Amino acid sequence: MSVTWTVTNEDIAPKSPLLRAIYWKLYARIFPNVVILLRRELEGCKSFLELGCGMNSPVRFFSKEFKSAGVDIYKPYLEESRRRGIHDEYFLMDIRKLKFTPKSYDAVLALDLIEHFTKKEGEKLLKEMERIARKRVIVYTPNGFLKQADLDGNKFQIHKSGWTVSEMKKRGYRVIGVNGAKFLQGRGRIAHLRGVGALNQYVYFLWWMFSDITQLFTYHFPDHAFQLICVKEACKRA
Repeated sequence: MSVTWTVTNEDIAPKSPLLRAIYWKLYARIFPNVVILLRRELEGCKSFLELGCGMNSPVRFFSKEFKSAGVDIYKPYLEESRRRGIHDEYFLMDIRKLKFTPKSYDAVLALDLIEHFTKKEGEKLLKEMERIARKRVIVYTPNGFLKQADLDGNKFQIHKSGWTVSEMKKRGYRVIGVNGAKFLQGRGRIAHLRGVGALNQYVYFLWWMFSDITQLFTYHFPDHAFQLICVKEACKRA
């Protein structure tokens, strides 16, 4: 399976080097984006395996700090990720048929991936991730079902399931809410404003700022968040 990223606030960081530095060092620390939160959850790890790495994963901002590997079934995405040098090594592989030895990576990540499987396949995937990880399993997914058809001519982009906070907690995962309040977002709700006239640009940024402010609440109350980061220590059992 492979993914296309939903727009997050790291995508709208200012282009100016000075403003971008302010964004990352100040604004994004107050309103942490997915990149910062994922990096935080990898503390204590030296290596990670990213399943369904796609072509432009957010781990690109910090992957060089680790020994990392990417897995994807869609060769064009895998080759583009390789061209960008995001991971140290790559595997063209069906994620439903993983061939990694137990405890071979400190962390195993599935970012915007599990929703591309049926529930039964997703449950099997979680067990496989827990088998491969020495320290930690990290899952990033929409909060509940988010409809999506195929993209880029890639049939694997279709969403087949939705995962909730209660489901992940029952499996032993710690869950935090990300990307603001659920009612503000969703595919197509604000992305169409981007790049369509100066006024719409301002509306777009103001909407995102409001969304970021709501994350101060949804971080601690993930049931109301648009997306979820779910973390499980490898030694824990559901």
